[in-house]
Amino acid sequence: MQKMITIIPSKTETAKYEGKKRKKRVAAYLRVSSSSTEQEDSLDNMYKHFSNLLRDNPEWINAGIYIDDGISGLSTNKRDGFKAMMAAAKAHKIDMILVKSISRFARNTVTTLESIRLLNSYGTTVLFQKENLISTDPQTEFILSIMASMAQQESLSISQNTTLGFQYKMARGEHTLAYGSFLGYDRGPNGRLMVNPEQAETVRRIFELFLSGLTLTEVTKKLEEEGRKTGTGNPGWSKTGIRRILLNEKYCGDALLQKTYTRDVINKKRSKNEGQRKSYYIEGDHEPIIDRQTWYLARGELKRRCNQYFGESEPGTTVRAKKNDFTSKVVCPKCGAYLTRINTRKTYSWRCGNRVFHKCDFEIIKEEELMDTVLKAAQELWDKKPEIKMKEVPILSQDDPDERMIEAAAVNNENAFAKRTMKLINGSRPQQYYPDLVRYHIDRVDISDNEYIIRFYGGQGIRVARQTKKGRRKNIRLQT
Repeated sequence: MQKMITIIPSKTETAKYEGKKRKKRVAAYLRVSSSSTEQEDSLDNMYKHFSNLLRDNPEWINAGIYIDDGISGLSTNKRDGFKAMMAAAKAHKIDMILVKSISRFARNTVTTLESIRLLNSYGTTVLFQKENLISTDPQTEFILSIMASMAQQESLSISQNTTLGFQYKMARGEHTLAYGSFLGYDRGPNGRLMVNPEQAETVRRIFELFLSGLTLTEVTKKLEEEGRKTGTGNPGWSKTGIRRILLNEKYCGDALLQKTYTRDVINKKRSKNEGQRKSYYIEGDHEPIIDRQTWYLARGELKRRCNQYFGESEPGTTVRAKKNDFTSKVVCPKCGAYLTRINTRKTYSWRCGNRVFHKCDFEIIKEEELMDTVLKAAQELWDKKPEIKMKEVPILSQDDPDERMIEAAAVNNENAFAKRTMKLINGSRPQQYYPDLVRYHIDRVDISDNEYIIRFYGGQGIRVARQTKKGRRKNIRLQT
């Protein structure tokens, strides 16, 4: 049997002979890497060029002009125009894309080749005018890989030269800060920092509250109660934000440059500079909001509290947020552990923290007894009005190690808590118990068989007699 072979012409050939050739949907892609005047002019010229090109060709339908203005070509992360173009091609809305040159399309070899392959799979052709290359040509990928590598290398070279230029400026003490809002400062002429008087008061208040012995959580609550706002005008505060303010050297008039560096130029990945690159510290860079000593003390206090949190032995008072009044205050005389709060028949009591797991048999103490004891001690302290002396805080400098800053912060911390006791003595005589009487004035409570020793901040200890043993045994029987 003889085979019959029929050749079916392509759609293009069929349309050609029938006079119904479909017009191509052609788009253009434009990109400049900066917002300088020269680049803006270049973008404007390219837009006019491609607009005329798409309009004047009778065989084309304008499928859109996609633009990325002031965006680097090393990555596609922030190139919204490029992403929109790829999405339109994937949806088969574009037959061909016009690009001025390979470097305008992308400066990353991998991105260039992957994007071209994707567009080819969508049936979309890319025409590079400068190089006179078309993506459907079998030789194009090889040529593109070479030319894209050259464009990538050129971009890396430009980045290195730019970085070097910035480093030369930083070494001369010249810099500009990139920020949208900065609590306490406004952007002045040439990008320099100028103090905002109203916001500066909030900055000073933050340092004052922190160095007075409040926790970061207590500082945030206090600021919100006072109606103070962040640099962005937000009435809500966070511990992270407070910590960043306390550690920011710019508030004492200095500037640390190159805190971060670009470790991956192509993907724009930045890392904290922990010695991998040079850094530049400029003293007296601008008008300060707080004095240098205050900033050093805040820095040392943060380090001191951090060390205490992770179990290291540091001088000064332990500052932690406490759920209950007597938490980490009352010490077991048998094993030295702190007493913890328990609920016993709808009343609260305190027992040794080692009672359950380490079998410490120290007696249980009713919370009312502790509250009465503290009130008596506070009244006796007020009656005696002892003299409370402040310790001399060492003067710090930039060259001091962390250890010396921690020691100075510890002395300042002890003075801050001693001032609380002075405020108690100089105020009205306490008439009833209130939570802050323990939280803000008492360092610890020691217990013996016959008495309590209430140790107030500032080194003042007041002795208060305990109930008789018979009375205490009765309490224990009622609670167990």
